[in-house]
Amino acid sequence: MRQHANSDEKAFSEAIDSKKINSRPLEELKEVLRFIMIKIGLRAPNWPDDAEKAVLLEHILSNYGGHTPEELKLAFEMAIAGKIGDNDDFANCYENFSCLYFSKIMTAYRSWAKNTYQHLPKKSEVRISYAQPPDSELDYSREWLETRNLIKDKKMDYRFINPNMYNWTGKRKEMTLTEEESRQYLNKANSDHDNAKRLRILHVMQHEIKNNLL
Repeated sequence: MRQHANSDEKAFSEAIDSKKINSRPLEELKEVLRFIMIKIGLRAPNWPDDAEKAVLLEHILSNYGGHTPEELKLAFEMAIAGKIGDNDDFANCYENFSCLYFSKIMTAYRSWAKNTYQHLPKKSEVRISYAQPPDSELDYSREWLETRNLIKDKKMDYRFINPNMYNWTGKRKEMTLTEEESRQYLNKANSDHDNAKRLRILHVMQHEIKNNLL
């Protein structure tokens, strides 16, 4: 039994060390979903239609974008093998690959992952990070430089600015704002950043559905 646990821990460690879903092309997420649907034995006539795919993709990007594609594969492979879940039929989607079914598998995986993470070797490069913004000065410096240039060239809307950069830039006099202005802009950035991200996701999905890419 411990041999399986070690094997799963190794696969988990490698999976979380990869790039997150929200940092990779949408096509990679689609490929993983196709793999999962085949793996669980979902018959072709019951695959989600275009509208259902759009909802499913938005659900995954909004709720599980901080995971990696490799984690999704691992989660469903473990469910199929009976290593997570509360019964032998846990991985059965009953020919209905819905958002609810996807979340059921991922909830069980997250519970397992939380416990398994405690047993991983304690090294700085192995960690779980669910869509957390960069927190080092080097990361913020690079991100601010890239963001500033994109906005200057009118290639990026201000709403996509990482809200966490407001405090960073303020401390380094990159932007001169009063305390009240900073608070107002930060509140607006937090709100608009989330809304704009959602609109961007929906726009990409609509474009891909229109071109029959999934």
